[in-house]
Amino acid sequence: MNSYVVQGATPQQEALVRSQIQIMQPSVLPLRVVFVPHWKFLDNTRIFQLHAPMGCTSALFTHLASRTVFIDADRYFDESLGYWLAHELGHLLTNSLKEQDAEKAAKEFRKRLKEAMKHDQP
Repeated sequence: MNSYVVQGATPQQEALVRSQIQIMQPSVLPLRVVFVPHWKFLDNTRIFQLHAPMGCTSALFTHLASRTVFIDADRYFDESLGYWLAHELGHLLTNSLKEQDAEKAAKEFRKRLKEAMKHDQP
């Protein structure tokens, strides 16, 4: 299950990403999860021609062709990473750029995360 590379992350960030992906059990894994500084994140969105809905900004995006998930390390939040990572894994699973396709797939991943959190609480 660890056949992907996590780059640019602190040891804690990498452990969290790996743990959440393991819990979500996607049938399609990213090849890379890359934490980048905000300026590089913005540069990558321009290079890969990411089109976000008007007024929306993202702290994560997926480049489908390379199966790479980019995370804006300057906007990274522990408590919400799994929620947004589920969406990006949804893009990979559906091999679709459509936000609604990714969200539909993300529901099952988020359900798995929620169940795991229930079991971790006393």
